[in-house]
Parts: sequence; C-alpha cells; structure tokens
Amino acid sequence: MSHSRSPLEVLVRPSAIVLFGASPEPSSLGGILTDNLLKGSYQGAVFLVNPKYPQIGDHRCYASLAEVGKRVDLALIASPAAAVGEILEQCGAKGVRAAVVYAAGFSETGAEGLQREIDLRAMAQRQRIRLFGPRAVGFVRPCQGINAIPLRRAVPAGRLALVSQSGTVCSGILDWVFAEDLALSAVFAPGNGSDLDLPEVLDFLASDHETRSILLYLEGVRDRRRFMSALRAAARVKPVVVVKSGRHALSARIAEAHNRVAVGDDDVFDAALRRAGALRVHSIGELFSAARALISPRMPRATRLAIVANGGGPCVVAADAAAENGIHLVRLSADSVETLLDRLPASWSMSNPVDLLFDADVSRFRVAIDVCLADEAVDGVLVLVSPSSFFDPTEVARTIAELASTTHKPVLACVIGESSVRPARQVLAAAGIPTFRTPESAVLAFSFMARFVRHQELLVETPSAVSSQRVADVAAAKKIIDQALAEGRSTLDPEEAAWLLSAFRIPTIGSSRAASGTLRAVRVAPRNDPGFGRVIFLGEGGLAADASGGAAIALPPLSHRLLLDLFRQPAALRLFEEQRAGPAISPPMLSRILQRVSEIACELPCIDLLEIDPLAGDGRELFAAGVSIRLTPKTVGWRYARMAICPYPLALEASFTTRDGVSCLTRPIRPEDATAFQRFVRALSNRSRYSRFFASVNELTQRQLATQTQIDYDRAMLLVAVAPGAEGGEEIVAEADYSVLADALTGEFGVAVADAYAGQGIGSQITRQLLEAARRRGLQRIVGQVLSDNDNMLAMLDSLGFIVSMTDDPEVMDLSLRL
Repeated sequence: MSHSRSPLEVLVRPSAIVLFGASPEPSSLGGILTDNLLKGSYQGAVFLVNPKYPQIGDHRCYASLAEVGKRVDLALIASPAAAVGEILEQCGAKGVRAAVVYAAGFSETGAEGLQREIDLRAMAQRQRIRLFGPRAVGFVRPCQGINAIPLRRAVPAGRLALVSQSGTVCSGILDWVFAEDLALSAVFAPGNGSDLDLPEVLDFLASDHETRSILLYLEGVRDRRRFMSALRAAARVKPVVVVKSGRHALSARIAEAHNRVAVGDDDVFDAALRRAGALRVHSIGELFSAARALISPRMPRATRLAIVANGGGPCVVAADAAAENGIHLVRLSADSVETLLDRLPASWSMSNPVDLLFDADVSRFRVAIDVCLADEAVDGVLVLVSPSSFFDPTEVARTIAELASTTHKPVLACVIGESSVRPARQVLAAAGIPTFRTPESAVLAFSFMARFVRHQELLVETPSAVSSQRVADVAAAKKIIDQALAEGRSTLDPEEAAWLLSAFRIPTIGSSRAASGTLRAVRVAPRNDPGFGRVIFLGEGGLAADASGGAAIALPPLSHRLLLDLFRQPAALRLFEEQRAGPAISPPMLSRILQRVSEIACELPCIDLLEIDPLAGDGRELFAAGVSIRLTPKTVGWRYARMAICPYPLALEASFTTRDGVSCLTRPIRPEDATAFQRFVRALSNRSRYSRFFASVNELTQRQLATQTQIDYDRAMLLVAVAPGAEGGEEIVAEADYSVLADALTGEFGVAVADAYAGQGIGSQITRQLLEAARRRGLQRIVGQVLSDNDNMLAMLDSLGFIVSMTDDPEVMDLSLRL
C-alpha cells in the first residue's frame, strides 16, 4: 500500500516561505500577501524579496533570493509575468520545491500566452519545482496559519475544503462562508493549473485528516480522465459537492473564454459526476445547503421524509418542495397515527406533515419527533420551527438535538426567522444538526442526502468489461474491424455491422423472427466523448427522436444496478410507457441489449461511433433494424485508455496451486472484499504488519480500507490471493499492490503474505502477476522499499530480478525493476 507524499504537501506544510513582489502598499497584491503572512499565525520563517525596498515594516526585504541564507520550501510569486521565469531560476538554485504564480498573461490570452505557459512549466520541471498557477488566486491552510490569497480576512479552521477554478467566485464564496458561520480546512484556487491542478488537489484532500467534506466550483476540466480518477478516489472517503457552471450554450462559451478549457456536453458531465459518487448542485446557494446536509453522519436509506411543524403554512411550502425534488412524504403507520391521536390535540393534521398547531409547546415537538423517528417507513425527519410565544426556540432546539442523538436516521431542522431564533440555530449547529432558514432549502438538502447515498452505491459498482451472459465472440468482431482498417476504410458496411452485432449476441433484423404489429423505435449510441471517452446514449429512435428531446446517458461498463439508475432518467422512463410511437419496451430485454453494447464499448476501442437506430421492439422482443459503425485507427497503449471508468480487469484472474497443494485464485480486489481484507490485515503477525506498513498498526482505518478496496484500476492495482476458507467461502491469504506515481510510468509496490501461508510460493506468484498487470498498464518501472532484515522478501524479490540498493536509513532498502 503506497504511502507516497502528495505533491501538495510542500505547499501546505512549508518550513519557510519566500514572497517575491512583497510590498508596503496595502492595496497591492504584494502588500496584501505581505500582511497575511506577517500578521497571520504561520509559525515558519517568512522572507520578503523586492529590490525596491530594503525593509517593509519591521522586516528586512531582500533584493534577491540569493541573499537569503536559509532553506526555503515555498515561493509565492506576486511579480509581473515577465519576471516569473528569472525568479524560478533563483528558486531552482536555492532548492525551492514549490511556487505559486499569481500573474496573468498566459494561456488565457491566446496562442502566444499558451506558449509562454508551456515554457514556464518546462522551466519549472527543469528546476524540479511544482507549479501552482499561473493566474492562481492561491491557497489557504488555516490549521497551518497560511493565508496565501489576496483576501485580508482570517479564515477560521474547520472541516470543509473549498476548491474553485474562479478567483472571483472563490472570493465571493469565502465572504459567504463568513456570513454563514462556516469554517474551512483548506482553500485552493489553482488558476490555469499548468502543473498542480484539480486532480492533485483532490488527491490531497482525499487523504487530508483535516477535511471531512469538499466543495468544488468548476467551469471546465483540462484532463477529464485524471480528474475523474481523482474525483472518484475522493468521493469514496468523503462527500464531494460540485457546482459546475456553463450548463447552457451561452454560459459554456463564456466559461471557455474565461478559462480556455473546453466545457463539453453538460449532460455527459452530469452522468460522469453521478458515476463518480459526487453530488452535483446547480447554484452556490445549493452548494452550502448540500454542505450543511452532508455534515450529518446519518444518511437516509431512501427518500421517505416525515415533517413535523408548528404551523400549516410552512408544511405547504415544504410539501411543494418535496414534490419538486422527488421526495416522498411517507404515509405514517397506523401505530404511529394512533399514538399521535392519543397524545396530540384533536385538531392536529392527522397525517404527514404532522402539524402541531401554532400553540404547540416543547412536549408536542418531542412526542411527534419521537414517533416519526420510530416509524419504520420513515427514512428521515425534518422539523420546521416557527417563532412562537408558546415555547422557547432554544428548548425546542435542545429537544431536537437530544432525539437526533438516539437514532440512526437523519434529522434536519428549519428554524424560520432571524434575531429571536439565532441562539436556537447555534444549539443545533453545535449538535451537528443540518439547519436551514427556509423549508425549501431544508427539503432540498434532504434530497441531496438521498441522492448522495444513491451516487455512493453507483460508485462502488465495478463491473467487468464482459457480462455473465453467453460469451461474445470478441475475436470475430475484431477480425471484421481489422479487415476494414486494412482496406483503409473508416466505416463498416451494413452487412459487416450486422455481423459484428451478432458476434456480441445482439439480435439483428436478419437473425430475429419477423415481429408483428406496431414497432417502437429506440436509439442506442455508444460514442467517444472528447473528455470522458466512452459514453452510451439511450432514447427514442426513428422519427420520434427529434420530438422526444434529450437522451439518457451512462458511462460504461454497466452492471445491473447501473442500468437501473440509467432507467430512472426521464428519457429512459418514456421507453417503458406505451406511446403513440409504439408499444412499451421491456426493461429486461433492453437491459440485456445494453449490457452487450457496454461490452462493445469496452472491448473494441477502434469503434469511434456505434449507432443502433432503430433498435426495434414490439413489446416481446428487441432487434437491431439499423446500425452504423464508424472506426478510428488503432492506437498503441492500454486497451481501456479511452474509458473514464476502468472495468474490472477480469483477464488478471488466474488459478495456481501452492507447494502444499492448496488451490488458490489471484484476482483484482473488489469493494465487497473489505471485510475479508480487514480480517487478513488483523491476522498478520505484528512483525508482518510492520514489514508491510512500516508502522505498528493492528488494522486499517475505514478510510484506508475504502481506499484499498474501492480502487480505480487505471491508477492503482491491488491483487489478492484467495484460498478456501476454514468455514466455507474464501479467505485472503496474500495481497500485492502498486500505485501509479506522478510520472505515469512508474508504480510503487508492496506485498504481504499471511503468516500461515508463508513459504508456499504465494508471494512470488502474486508478485509476478502484479508485474504483468503493470506491464499491461504500460508502466516502465516498479519501485518500493523493504526492511533490511526481511531476508525472505529480499530473496524472493532478488529471484524476480529486482535491484536492491541502500538508503539513508540502514533499516530500509530501495527496490526497483525495469519492466
């Protein structure tokens, strides 16, 4: 398990900082940054550089970095763009490891500016400096006392991280943070993101112990594959809430001009975020509603909400919001209604929402909340509190907090009003209760919780490239494509296209019996999105396509659960209803076809566009009545390089027998292996665990466990060897993993074998397979470390050709192998 340091570590934990362009002018960029560094709580050394000033306040100002006689880790460069190159050379000479460049005038200005940015990055690479920017707004790390953005106000330390592609939006959100009494663990605004960008920031925040939730403002993404990988890794361990602007044609053009980044198809982006496990919202106001909702450790199982209120008006408003956001106001059970009839006034609402009436006191709130929480049909409770002379809002807040602490269900509160109810909000906030000012925002927040849970379920899906149906003849399909490409063609003719579909067991008009009656036309089209690679579109086909408006969208590979989510989208739901266009389509039949289409999208990278239109159905069967296939030339590299979601690598599964004759299987790890993997780690001896993790650990934390079992097979690989368990089933007896390092060509690896299975050849077997997986991935080198007294591991790795070398620590040896 890799413990490589994030490249952002030096940014957020520098031992010393140098500020170029320091200034005594309070309204200048250099002046604001000077004040922030000198008047903040940062405990490291700060050096000011500007040849114009010998001194700023009580602090010496140097003419150049060469005059500074101390080591410096981080440079903040508030100088003009023309001076940045020479400053980076100074930094390289002094061993500076990271630099924040605030100056504009680079890729956002056009072709010449783009070339300047390319040259700047190349210079930074030569000097071994990681670059944050250019056109960066900067970063804030409150727990370290670092405020490196041009905002004079101190940011309170909290558990919420903010990442923004827009400087002005970042400033606005920060002002809102202060107004909403929120606190932050970090702020990152990387500007052009020439080097350190969103993927690196998300990777850092995913493992950051100070951060519990991540708020992300996006306009576009430069490297969508890397972004998706980092986003999925972060969303596995903590909530990620995304606002993406540029949803419409005009705003997309403005966003592209602003950031010089392709915004892309918003519907595809939405599907990608959903598959990544992130929660998308559509406004900055919703961003904070979601942030408040997701601070709760309790999440709803589904969308069934009960509302308790002391007035009918807020109930009506909340009911409208529930209908608009797909929230079900559940019917209370007969037992719940009977209990409320016994303990509430006769004129209560008799249903959900539970209206306690305007003269409600604290005891009525307690009874109603308690009953709703005990109802098995209820997934969550929202309490609407309107100011009243019949109770103290603070006492109601304490009651809500007390009852919320006794349940596994989420409890939300809406406290209407301002000055008279502020203490009540403070009580609720201190108890971790998501609290809102309006019924609409509270209901919306509950819908965010329900969506978040559903997206997390999608995130852990790891379908393989091929389904469990009758095996497709992939070789025959590839032969058809190879022949067409050899002839210089970029399309398949109709007969070839039909043969290819038949190879994947998709019925065609020639292979299907003649359908009778009216046919419904469906359009299925997997294609290559410029940013997210393979994407599958589903909707009405034939003449009805233009009138239907829109398509359901999913990223392959697809599983049963992912197909169910696809079928919830409006464009797909229409297919299952009888229309003027034809009879309803059978969901199981369509599911089987889409799984086959998903296989084609995964296994045939030379297909640039496949369009089945129409996929015709009469309610009893489906068959491809029209198909067109466009090809793209073969490329060298990993077979799944065009996919945003790497399929489960079924080809890496292999059987072997130990020296004692035990039959084992090595395979990539899956999310459902979490319990067995934790059991494996716990069963290792203290010595084995220390040899594996270089630390005294008894088990993995839940975050570590999620990171190791819910992996992106493109950026990491973890193989497990499983053997028959003593009580049936299987047990993990060894693991080997690598993670791809920043150069994308090197993997860092580790191996562990259960003590009871040591000496059975399992370690060498699983390591060989890991090396083969790394070669298939396109890695060129594997590196790692081992304790110098781990003789068995050293002997095994030596037999596999690893080069062993000394380190500065006599107890640790470096390992490397060219693949």
